[in-house]
Amino acid sequence: LALYGHYLVGMFFNHFLPTSLGGDAVKAVRLHAATEAGAVAVSTILLERLLGLIAMLVLGLAGLAIVGVQAFPASVLAAAASVSGLVLALGVVILSARGRRLVDRVSGWVPLPVVPRAARKVTEALAQVSWGDPALTRGLALSFVVQGLNVAVYAALARALDLELGLAFLMACYPLATLVTLLPIALGGLGVRESALALLFESS
Repeated sequence: LALYGHYLVGMFFNHFLPTSLGGDAVKAVRLHAATEAGAVAVSTILLERLLGLIAMLVLGLAGLAIVGVQAFPASVLAAAASVSGLVLALGVVILSARGRRLVDRVSGWVPLPVVPRAARKVTEALAQVSWGDPALTRGLALSFVVQGLNVAVYAALARALDLELGLAFLMACYPLATLVTLLPIALGGLGVRESALALLFESS
């Protein structure tokens, strides 16, 4: 229950801080204060976001495979491919020994001594996790459930508004509209997702 409370507080601040990730910083601070293990708190949040992104992009690619690439402009497809590549790179960096060594090396270039020390502690915490970890597998499975429910909400709203949009099309749109909220152009990404969806629906 305590962890769930930290999660809800982070979600609350996500609505009032820049991008849709602002609450993650608040959550990390609260977890650090509660556990006195800042590196573990940060690594936990990184893994949570990574698993969510993987599940979301897999659903999006599945939807895109069903509706076909012709349903979206080339610029949108290029952006989706770029983001997918970044997520894959993030996963390699977080969960591979070579990636963690790269993080340690790059952080050493920062003139502030606290940065490489913090990065080293986080990578050491992440080193305890591997792709075959049962806890990671369960987390990924739950991420698919959560992201699938989000798509179901989109489908229910579209049906309530009498929009003739298929489930596969909404699966493809969902990650694109959600990832736009990561840009620091609005508090909590409010209005950004809606504008992106309007553009995607209009282009279909």
